[in-house]
Amino acid sequence: MWLRPTAKSGDLRALIEALNRELGFPIDLEGTYRWIVFLPCKTTGVGALNRYYGLFETGEFKLRGIELRKHDTPNVVNKMEDLLLKELARARTAEEFQALLPRCVDLIRGAAKALRENRVPLADLVLTKTVTRSLDEYVVMTATVAALKQLKARGFTVEAGEYVRYVILDESAKLAEAKVRPAQFLTGSEVPDAQAYVRLICRAGETLFAPFGYTEEKLLAACRRVRDAPTVDLRGEAEHEGKSAKEGHYAGVGYHAAYARGEELLAEE
Repeated sequence: MWLRPTAKSGDLRALIEALNRELGFPIDLEGTYRWIVFLPCKTTGVGALNRYYGLFETGEFKLRGIELRKHDTPNVVNKMEDLLLKELARARTAEEFQALLPRCVDLIRGAAKALRENRVPLADLVLTKTVTRSLDEYVVMTATVAALKQLKARGFTVEAGEYVRYVILDESAKLAEAKVRPAQFLTGSEVPDAQAYVRLICRAGETLFAPFGYTEEKLLAACRRVRDAPTVDLRGEAEHEGKSAKEGHYAGVGYHAAYARGEELLAEE
């Protein structure tokens, strides 16, 4: 339950005690937010109570339903969202939050610039996708199917429920070998499909900023012009649970560090 205080609001502790008495089970105060953003449900467009991000007065973030919470997100997206959240941590009010949105768009453009200039390590571009059926049951040559075909050709069988990891080389390619490269077979000389990853970071930007009118399409349009974009360093580690950012850290981020750090995924092989 989220409560918005008014000028006539009484003692919150008194309300909590009354609820405890009436309902018969304990209720406690988790914290007071400087600001919170409820993200729209993808099917209804209405704000969803399990998709939100906010900053407590303590400087700690709480994140639900954004890419940083998902184990299959490539690290480049995690790092970009990390930059955006650090920027937003400067805001102490909703008004200050909205004033920072143009700067956040510039950071997304900077990430797009880094991708197009091939300044993002391949390890940070590895996607992790769960396999939902056997290879012969797939009809369309998706990136996941392209990875499965290459794995099968080298004697690896991946069952439904397991996962594959790969880098996108040419999203529009018809041949499996040209479309992706499984993480196990990366040599370091591959040239990734920059635009495919620009779409991913713009999709993540839409996740965060859709309530303010920033769609994936609008962000893609902004990323077409990157010559004047700021230089963004995506080489550092994205913050995760247990690590503190300079301003604010993330409570219950929930993605496993092994999925976030692409270099460790490659080292496992």
